[in-house]
Amino acid sequence: MLRAIYSYLLLIILTFDINGRPNEEEILYFVLPDRFSNGNIHNDRGFYSGTIKDHGFDPTNKGYYHGGDIEGLSNKLPYIKKLGVTAIWLAPIYKNKVLQGPPHDDSTGYHGYWTTDFYQVDPHFGTNEEFKNFVTKAHNIGLKVYLDTIINHTADIIKIEQCQTLEEPYKYCPYQYFADSLEGDNNRYRPIIFPNEPVKNPPELNDPILYNNRGDSNWYGEGSVYGDFSGLDDLDTTNPKVLKLMLEIHKFWISEFGIDGFRIDTVKHVNDSFWHQFLPEIYQFAESIGKKNFYIFGESAYPEVELLASYQKRSGFTHLLDFPFSRSSIDYLTEKISGHEFQNIFAADNVYKGGEKTVRQFPTFISNHDHGRIGHFLYKEDSFSQKVIEQKTILANVLLFTVRGVPTIYYGDEQGFVGDGWDKDAREDMFPSKVLSYVDNPTILGPSSEEDNFNEQHPLYLTISKLSELRKSSTALKYGSQKTVFASSNSGLYIFKRSSKNQTVLIGLNNSSEKWKGNLLIETNFSEIEDWHGVCSNKWDSKSKTLKNLDINSYEYFICIFE
Repeated sequence: MLRAIYSYLLLIILTFDINGRPNEEEILYFVLPDRFSNGNIHNDRGFYSGTIKDHGFDPTNKGYYHGGDIEGLSNKLPYIKKLGVTAIWLAPIYKNKVLQGPPHDDSTGYHGYWTTDFYQVDPHFGTNEEFKNFVTKAHNIGLKVYLDTIINHTADIIKIEQCQTLEEPYKYCPYQYFADSLEGDNNRYRPIIFPNEPVKNPPELNDPILYNNRGDSNWYGEGSVYGDFSGLDDLDTTNPKVLKLMLEIHKFWISEFGIDGFRIDTVKHVNDSFWHQFLPEIYQFAESIGKKNFYIFGESAYPEVELLASYQKRSGFTHLLDFPFSRSSIDYLTEKISGHEFQNIFAADNVYKGGEKTVRQFPTFISNHDHGRIGHFLYKEDSFSQKVIEQKTILANVLLFTVRGVPTIYYGDEQGFVGDGWDKDAREDMFPSKVLSYVDNPTILGPSSEEDNFNEQHPLYLTISKLSELRKSSTALKYGSQKTVFASSNSGLYIFKRSSKNQTVLIGLNNSSEKWKGNLLIETNFSEIEDWHGVCSNKWDSKSKTLKNLDINSYEYFICIFE
């Protein structure tokens, strides 16, 4: 009896700690459930009968379901926890349309972004009850759960009569401007739904009047907001009914499952006025049920600081994925820009609404499921040796965990995954893969993806674990301001510091083929220096307040803590 009471009290304490934990203290792990771990082979076909085209399960095809599920994720929570992360971001788990696309280029909804039922877990991944148990299990060990969601569009069910036929249902349909097709015009696109298409849930979403029906997006201006995203049915988010439905859906996932936040897909393709109403109400609802630091971050894929900051200011989003950091990091690590050019993205932090304090809560990432992995970008550069690629991969992780922002690990990076490129080519299996284009890939400091990839002794897994612990223990790395100490305009040398009230962390990266040696003036008060990696303590000259003859070997780094 006493043990049961103790366990219950411990659960309450852990839940309270999770809900009260600020966003700056999070370390995210982004995972596609289908590609992570197969805990239940019985749901591999999603309980659909028929052929591969009916159930979508084909572990040899990179565009089909491979068998990963919620039960597999749940089984691997200890692996994720030991990596040092504090939160799991899951790609969408809503029920998806099984198959889309023309016969020569079809694909399945393994990734989760082609929703048909917003209230049900995709049967390939498991059940609602299994997801609820997963969230509880994650919370019990101190991990938050963030759910990827889509508001801009649903699966491609609605077609345009003037463009598409039963024989060619996925034919491209040029965007039709409002000015060229007023209500009642004979040329106005007419939506149709062909037989045997899946039914959407909630039921109201089966009514074409709730969609824009303007044809395919042309990716700029009006078409970027009201056009179909690669054919996917674009919801009319100016319609109050759509707002009401989306509020109900997202409140359901918070209250029913206890999730801790949303990553929202393709947010710049939704009209800004929708977010002005949706975001405050969701935050308020989450707080009303005890989710004090409910975390919502949007995907607005602007690689330029100015464009992302402009979008943040007008949209109402507080937090956005830091695409400028990702793009600049890749350019820096592949030696397309110098250390000085790289530091410019941090110098512009005050351009964002809320300034650096808000940007410290932006999820920072380098690899992702769309543009690909850092390993791929490094291997594309023929000039880098295998050893240099390994060193640069470590530098990438050092950057991720020491600059301002919330570090976000893309699953598989901790096992040295490389990938062949973007999209499907960056979504390898953690379990033994049967996809030939995956298993023939090189990996960094580890075995091929033909093998099981949950090695807790992998050098990159251990590196990330150590960096995670450093970040958790450092007030400066979580909350501190960031300032460039020295950045070379001729090489990849970049030295910066993170400073809080009682701590300064000095970080130096030499992303170049030449060793660097020099002096650094340290304008901070401290009583001791800890050499976390590299050596600073015996370089200190107290009279001049300078680190003298400090050196960094090529493609190496140092981290020193001043307290």
